[in-house]
Amino acid sequence: MATKKSKIVSCSYKNTWTSKDGGTVRFYYNLEMENGDDGSGGFEKQGQYKSGDTIEYEYSDIDKVFKIVHAKPQQTNRGGGGSVPRTYTGSGKRSPEDYLGFIYGYAKDIHIAEIQVTGKKVPLANLKKNVEELYSHIQEILNS
Repeated sequence: MATKKSKIVSCSYKNTWTSKDGGTVRFYYNLEMENGDDGSGGFEKQGQYKSGDTIEYEYSDIDKVFKIVHAKPQQTNRGGGGSVPRTYTGSGKRSPEDYLGFIYGYAKDIHIAEIQVTGKKVPLANLKKNVEELYSHIQEILNS
């Protein structure tokens, strides 16, 4: 198979595959490429690539399966070609609201892990409960 390179036009989650020993996990997505190729491809991390990313791949026209050879997420312009460290100003006292992004991200990770461990749908109420518990914990830490 020849190696191809194209930009992802759409990338939608399909399913997760875990090896029998539970060690290897692949996240499969339906992919549509700018050059017209479409089919299924597996990634090592969930949400690893998205629309706009350019990937290098081998492609089977018969099976419509992508084998990712090399992928490079699209770079965002940071105004100087590099990462700029953030500087925080103010009193230095943070509010629990300042941690909402972290809280939701961590609660989402817990929710996904629970789905993967149980192999079943987990109610969104569990996600909300985790967010509330983490938020409460952050409040306690900041108020002590």
